[in-house]
Amino acid sequence: MVQPGTLNRRPFSQLLLAVDIGNTHIVLGVLDEGRLCAHWRLASSHARTIDESWVMLSSLFRGAGLDPQELSGVAIASVVPDLNFVWIKLAEHYLRLAPFVLTPDSPGAPEVRLPEPATVGADRLCNAAAVWHLHREASVVVDFGTATTFDVVGPDGAFLGGLILPGPQTALRNLHQNAALLPKVALAFPERVIGVTTEHAMQSGLLHGAVAQVEGLVERIGRELREDGVEGPLRVVSTGGFGRIMARRTAVIERHLPYLVLHGLALITARAMGGVEPARESVGLERLPGEIQAED
Repeated sequence: MVQPGTLNRRPFSQLLLAVDIGNTHIVLGVLDEGRLCAHWRLASSHARTIDESWVMLSSLFRGAGLDPQELSGVAIASVVPDLNFVWIKLAEHYLRLAPFVLTPDSPGAPEVRLPEPATVGADRLCNAAAVWHLHREASVVVDFGTATTFDVVGPDGAFLGGLILPGPQTALRNLHQNAALLPKVALAFPERVIGVTTEHAMQSGLLHGAVAQVEGLVERIGRELREDGVEGPLRVVSTGGFGRIMARRTAVIERHLPYLVLHGLALITARAMGGVEPARESVGLERLPGEIQAED
């Protein structure tokens, strides 16, 4: 058994491990004084133990030329409570660090102007914090994951609410499972909106339909905000697994920011624990140096 690490006494957040636990993936990021320097995506496996997770984390760090024992903080944002235990105990046992676990009432988190703030997912709080830190204006973050979420941020940085709908992969799985004659298709944009085969019709409905949703919903969100007295521009960015592909298909999305949750988590953690906040230009990072992105 790997021996636990010793207590790390470096200044908090000089080297932070950010853990974004989602329904499909666990996204890990290492931030050095607020600058993202490594990034990995794992399957959200409920069967993986604390020891297995530590072995995997150690291997990833070695591959990136990093030492997990040099971490001075661990921050967790999770929408899967059952997986929290593994990463909390990993931080405590192997790294000798007490992790910061984000909740809506955490110090440093955005103000949530909803009747039940405790129901807001940690990833949405991170998106809100990061996009306002970047733009300082009313914004919408469209996060394409297992669910597609629209996170609406006021001009003062408050989380105002949003929308939740099935993500493209979730919608495809539901169609295939619940309609006997509909096949499972690749999620790729057909050239034309009007499908001439069942496969193309499904692809068009799922993907061109998702683009139309973004364009229509952003327009309606902007209208409601103006009715509520929110003036000025509305900034729109995407994040999440399908965000880059979607951003290429509509001018409504200004840019795709794949690390928005990690930066938002680091930002909130720094505000709560007295660490180094990510610089605004760091939050706007669209890819790590040398990183290869898949093309659609």
